[in-house]
Amino acid sequence: MGKIKVNISPEIIKPIGISICAIFTAICLMLFGFYYQSYSQGQKRFKQKNSRLVALEKDVQNLKELLKGYKVEREKLETLLFSDRDIATFLDEIGGFAKKARVNIVDMRAQRMAVVQPPEEIARSLPPINRDFAQKKEEKGPTLTFMPINMNIEGRFEWLIDFLFSLEKYRQLLTLSNVDIMRSKYPLVNCKFTLRLYSLKQMEEMLIKK
Repeated sequence: MGKIKVNISPEIIKPIGISICAIFTAICLMLFGFYYQSYSQGQKRFKQKNSRLVALEKDVQNLKELLKGYKVEREKLETLLFSDRDIATFLDEIGGFAKKARVNIVDMRAQRMAVVQPPEEIARSLPPINRDFAQKKEEKGPTLTFMPINMNIEGRFEWLIDFLFSLEKYRQLLTLSNVDIMRSKYPLVNCKFTLRLYSLKQMEEMLIKK
């Protein structure tokens, strides 16, 4: 059986070769475009994650500085406020203040601890987010509280003033309010007032006591 000869002229081979090269080039360009797009998206995601990581590290550093400052401020504040031991010491010392001022303590009644509330106008001025934060903070964590003590004392007017000044000069934070001075047996006068002793308490502790 004889061989079949196929004669292809150079004029036909040239366009076929060009077409094959063009197809190959187009496929290479498509593959290059696909990989370049994937690479670009990967780079973009990497930059976003890196930016996020930098922002998180900055937030962590700011939080550490904030907690450090909070700890320092709290330690300073605690030196100005009453602890449970300080309250007991003060109640023991108040009799000595009265004796030194020659004042007679007619009545002294300590009330239950209460949470210090911000003035109503300040509470209303807070944005809703801050109000929610303040409310959540009151439910848990250290909170400024006070113990009200209703007092009734008797003595000469100048003695009463000396006694009140001795309380105002006490080393821890306290306030006098609702001061009412009335004439008693001459030359004595009677003075009623509310004494508030301030301290930091954990809200969990306050809730348990209730």
